[in-house]
Amino acid sequence: MSATGPVEVWVEYRQFYLADPDLGIGLTPTPDAAHDEILAVADDAALVVTGLHTGNIHLSVQSADTDPGPAPGDWEHITEATLTSTTGTLLVHGYEEGPLEDLPNLTPRGPGPYHLRLHNRGRVRAEALDTTGPDEESGEHYFLQIWPSPAP
Repeated sequence: MSATGPVEVWVEYRQFYLADPDLGIGLTPTPDAAHDEILAVADDAALVVTGLHTGNIHLSVQSADTDPGPAPGDWEHITEATLTSTTGTLLVHGYEEGPLEDLPNLTPRGPGPYHLRLHNRGRVRAEALDTTGPDEESGEHYFLQIWPSPAP
């Protein structure tokens, strides 16, 4: 099990992505596909809908071999979904800035199904802020856990 972060992720239009950079973000689902208005998944991609319209949010990630259980802390919302990686590469992308170099490949065990658990806090406050500058604090935090999922 390894955890990385937090790192700042620049969001625009209330979103950031998980995708294989070789496939691009064209396969990423749209915000209206988010089953809980926060997380939308498709094969090889996921979209996270943030509260903040434009600015930096904080993201930490943890990849594990099995379900690590929900992260401790004062999280306001936790959502889960499963996606299939056909390539074995899934990286975090800021809006229009490509993959973030400070975060690892989230699917290190190769192609197959993966379970995502996304924790967040500060989303409602950040939504009220709407937009922050590059050096302003949004207070929006995410913690993403990912591990291989049994095939359906």
